[in-house]
This record gives sequence, structure tokens and C-alpha cells, in this order.
Amino acid sequence: MYIYKPIRFLLLLLAPSLASAQGPLTGSPLTGNVPPITFQSETAATNMLLGTISASATVDDNNNNSVSDPIVGTQYFLAPSLAIQQTRSHLTWNLSYSPGLRIYVPSSSQPDQFSQSFGGTLHYDVTKHFAIGLRQDYLRTNDPFQQLGEAPLQPGIGLLNQPGTVALPNFRRTSLLSEIKMDYQLAKHTSLGVAGHFMQMHYDELNAQSNSLIDTRDTSGSAFLSHQFTARQSAGIQYQLLNMVFPQGNSRTTSHSVLLFDQIAINPHMSFSIFGGPEYSRVHNQELIDVLFLVVEVPVSKTLWSPAAGATFNWSGNRLGLQASFVRRVSDGGGLLGSVEMNDAALHIKKKLARRWVASLDGEMMQDTLLEVSGNGKMQTLNAGAGISHEVAQNMWLRLSYQRMSRTGGYLSPWGFGDHNRVTLTVERNFNLPLGR
Repeated sequence: MYIYKPIRFLLLLLAPSLASAQGPLTGSPLTGNVPPITFQSETAATNMLLGTISASATVDDNNNNSVSDPIVGTQYFLAPSLAIQQTRSHLTWNLSYSPGLRIYVPSSSQPDQFSQSFGGTLHYDVTKHFAIGLRQDYLRTNDPFQQLGEAPLQPGIGLLNQPGTVALPNFRRTSLLSEIKMDYQLAKHTSLGVAGHFMQMHYDELNAQSNSLIDTRDTSGSAFLSHQFTARQSAGIQYQLLNMVFPQGNSRTTSHSVLLFDQIAINPHMSFSIFGGPEYSRVHNQELIDVLFLVVEVPVSKTLWSPAAGATFNWSGNRLGLQASFVRRVSDGGGLLGSVEMNDAALHIKKKLARRWVASLDGEMMQDTLLEVSGNGKMQTLNAGAGISHEVAQNMWLRLSYQRMSRTGGYLSPWGFGDHNRVTLTVERNFNLPLGR
């Protein structure tokens, strides 16, 4: 009985904010786009053409991506970008493209690399009660610190659609993400939505004749029903289907999950969401059996139940912005031989120190456990970074940042991975051109 006293106390604290509601929370928090960190004083970019020229110099203590014999070296980056955003009465869209050139010194540590990043979103209110959303992302790179969905003006990827990327050394990866979603308002406080998602990951091993990683094709669909109970709280249920195909390994995994979710806007600048439910997975694989001097490929399968859960927290203050998230679900494993059970926790903080000074802190911990028919390999990935930026002149920024990437796990041993520590100095010049409405 004593356990209910803290819960009742928490509800009493939240009750005034829930009763004094302003704006409703709509849509599914599980597959929707994630807005970037902002301050209350910042305004969203609308009807503008944004050009950027960025040049960076990096010192990396493992410039050759070696496990046993790392070489300290320098990398130079040149990354221009062009983005456009427009907002109309019923239509909002953005497009962005960012090529990049990376040069290694000494040149013997790695060959120079060219990368490309593209992003675009579209939201169209067909009627007062019906809306359609589209999203497209593309990335081609061999930089383990560069991730899908980071193109200029592009929002973050939803928790249940984020790729389980395992960026290994000496591999160039090509990632493609396509999404479509439709939302319909059934009643004043009730919404229904469906969504479709396709993602493809392809790996090219540099300086090698063959590719030892498995490409991945993920196809998923979802449907949710959400009801707004108070002005600042809504809850609902979502069904999620995920089909992961690994062509080179002749295997696939299909998962089904039913998730309950709850969204709370504690105040206009602070929101919290939580979800959870059961997830059923069926793993289809192949095993080689030697029968009378003949090797026979025998299909095998395995079914299992596992919990799926997650939470997000967003806060936008006058001088501080914060995003935190956690998700546990079945994922593709990022090119490894089979699907995984993924636990991913992330924290992003942005702090305005002075009028022209901004600091940032980022951290992510990911743990993957293979869902193989036999074996239980595990891997743990840590990404951490901190930086400080100074606006030396109007639309010109100088940034100093530190990044660390560390991985441990048994099933990485065939490829090996050396830890990275980077210090980067970046000069960036922005060119903004307003577009007429």
C-alpha cells in the first residue's frame, strides 16, 4: 500500500499543469520525426534558402582504424551544403544536400574519401482532418561518426525507425530511408494513423575483393489510435510490424509488437512520453549440414517473445535545451549476421553560455544481443562528445569539439575495431536567403 503514496503525490503535482492545458499532443510518439534541440528564444527556419561552407581539421589517435597498431594522424574535411525550406498554409517541405571530402594525413593511413548526404520531408494537410507526410534520407560515407538523418534542416528519425548502425572500419556504407505516413482525426480528441517505412543498408569493404558484411533491407508498417484525455495528456495503442531481410545470409526476421503509449506536456516547453508492450519475433535462418559427404543447406527457425519499451523527454529553456531517450526493441544489427535485441540510451544537451557562445554535450550507449538460432553474441557501443561554438562574426562560427567512439563485443572480432578519440576545429560560414511567401 505504501507504494501508491508516491504515485498519488506525483499525480497531484502534475494535475494543475494537465488542467491548465494549452495545445494538444497529436500523433504517435514512436515513429514520428524528432525535432531538433532549440531554445525558447529561437524561431524555426521558415521560407529560406540556407547555404553553408564548412572546413575542419581533426586529430585522431587511431587514424588507420587499427586494433593493435593505431597511428595518430590528421584528417581534413570540406563539407558544403545547400538546403531549402518552405511553409505554406497547407504544405510544409524541406530539401537538403551535403557532399563532403575527407583527406587523411599521412595518406598511407587511409585513402581520401568522398561522402554524400541528402534529406527531405513533406507534410501536406489534405483536409482539416486528414494529413500526409513523406520523408527521404540518403547517406554514403565511411566515417563512423556520420549517421543517417543528419542532413541540414532534417528532423531526427523516430525511435522505432532508427537504424541499428554498426559502423566498422574500412567499410563504406550506403543507407537509404523512405517513409510515408497518414493521419486522420476521427473525432475532436481522437486520431488514427498508419505509416510505412523502408530502409536499406549496403556495405562495401574498401581495398578488398569481397564484402564480409551482410546487407540489410528493413520493411515496416504501423497503425496507431490516440485519444486526448486532457489538454496536455494523450494516450493510445500502436501495432508495429517489422520484416528484416539479410540477402547474403539467406535469412530474415519478422517481428510483431503491440505497444501502449502515453504523452504528457508538463508545460508548453517540456514534454514526456513512455511506451511499452510485448514483441513477438520469428527468426528464419539456414544451417549447413554434412550428409554423406554432401553439404546440405537446411532451413531452421526460432520464435521468441521479448519486451519492447521506450521513453523520451524534451525540454526547451531560455538558455538550455535537452533531449533524452531510451528504447529497447528488435533491430537489424547494422549489417551483422542476423537480427539483434537492441537497448539504446541517448542524451543531448545544448547550453547557451553567452550571447555568442554555445556549448553542447552528447552521449549514446547501445547494446546489441544477437537473435541467432544458436549463439548469444553481444556488442556494446559508446559514443560521447562535447563541444563549444563561438560566433566570431555574423553567420560565421568557430567550433572546437571532442568525440570518442568505443566498442566491445565478441562478434566484432572477425573485423576488429579500434577505439577513436578525436579533436576537431571547424570554421563554418552560413548564407541565408529569405524566400517570399
